[in-house]
Amino acid sequence: MTFYEKCVQYFDTKDFYEILQIERSATPAQIKKGYHKASLLVHPDRVPEHQKLDATEKFKIISKIHSVLSDKEKRSVYDESGTFDDEFSDGVSEWLNLYKSMFRDITVDVIDKYKADYLNSESELRDIKKAYVSTKGNMTEMHNRIPFLDCANEERIMNIVRNLIDEGEVEEYDGFFNEPKAKKLRRKKREESYKITDEEAAKLAEEFEKGRAARMDNFADTMARLEEKYCNPKQKKAIAGKKKSAASARNKTTSGRVTKRGRK
Repeated sequence: MTFYEKCVQYFDTKDFYEILQIERSATPAQIKKGYHKASLLVHPDRVPEHQKLDATEKFKIISKIHSVLSDKEKRSVYDESGTFDDEFSDGVSEWLNLYKSMFRDITVDVIDKYKADYLNSESELRDIKKAYVSTKGNMTEMHNRIPFLDCANEERIMNIVRNLIDEGEVEEYDGFFNEPKAKKLRRKKREESYKITDEEAAKLAEEFEKGRAARMDNFADTMARLEEKYCNPKQKKAIAGKKKSAASARNKTTSGRVTKRGRK
């Protein structure tokens, strides 16, 4: 499958600018912003497990597009002829490393902020319309194409689609509004299977803290060995101060966790 075919399969268009949702006259800064915005929606580390496969492919596509449009010569060739260097890497790690070199890590706060801005926006309306048309009203497939769509939001999406139909923007697919209950139930069960309990979340957080403490201890041991081998007395004193500060910070973190648990 060619790269253009992948674009059509996952974004219903082969137009690079349309996929990044930017103008053809976009500046380098706007191209970077468009890439960042698109990657927030499809970053494979930040989607539910059942969306990870599609998200990974989409992430590789938008990363390749960014690599073309952010290069002055490659962009010029693409704009003039619609062609580009089609050496497309199938490995996602290359694109993830590129992303990390350009942007801060995607945190829960970043995702939550983007979600708040995205819901009920023009971007969401455009995505709903495109997903509805391309899947012919298949709600299960629409879940894979509309960011943040979950079972609790399906009724809202159906009302939006009804308005689009009434306004003559899309045709009506009977299966969309008369979906078998069994299909809805399967979708809901699948969604619930990916959720974790508060207890599981707390356990994951605890394991992370343990891992961080172990890494800090290993770092301190490594520094001690290097100190004995290479440092002069003055350097040893400076490193000792750093190790003391690291230990103090670690103790404060541990103390904070104990205090919070005690309050519960």
